[in-house]
Amino acid sequence: MIPARRLAAGLAAVTLLAGGALLAGCSTSPERSAGDPPAAPPFADCAALASAPAPASAPAPASAPAPAATGGGPVAGKPRPAGQPLPDLALPCFTGDQAVDIGQIRGPAVINLWASWCAPCRDELPVLQRLAERAGGRLHVVGVVSEDDRGRAQSLAEDLAVSFPTLYDRPADLFHWTGKAGLPVTLFIGADGRVSHVYNGAPLDDAALAGLVHRYLRVVVPA
Repeated sequence: MIPARRLAAGLAAVTLLAGGALLAGCSTSPERSAGDPPAAPPFADCAALASAPAPASAPAPASAPAPAATGGGPVAGKPRPAGQPLPDLALPCFTGDQAVDIGQIRGPAVINLWASWCAPCRDELPVLQRLAERAGGRLHVVGVVSEDDRGRAQSLAEDLAVSFPTLYDRPADLFHWTGKAGLPVTLFIGADGRVSHVYNGAPLDDAALAGLVHRYLRVVVPA
């Protein structure tokens, strides 16, 4: 007969081993710890935005007459963006955080202002992504996250597979400069750096966006 004291000790050892095995079985899916770096943004780098795209198939149309200027001035007042240069405004690139001077973006370019909380933006962002892929380097497609949380914007971009260069404008300074009442807002920038057209209507589909690009930037992109 096994003494009661030895039997109790053996049962305790078996219980500890079983508990350890159970705990080990619960840890098969490691979680991100607080010290892990955040996931890299899905967006492309912004370095190429200061260089002009490849020549378009036809020259860009002349912008509406506007006073001679090297920049669009500070963000203030009630501007009339069409025909004007972009404002003197530096925004951080979502990837790398280097500051990008909006006024130095070389056209032809399509600049889309969006936010994760904006339902029409969710419909329009994939259309902008397809434009960027089909343009073949003949124009820049640029996103500007406006008045939004950085993490939520990145999460939406990942869900929609959006990868074109994107800037972060937490106070929505560029949006306020356009004078529009809601997002999304799309700016069409000519080769001269001036705003050829501002669109702020129903979400664009492929054909409508390609039509605006051809009309205002003279770049032919398949829809």
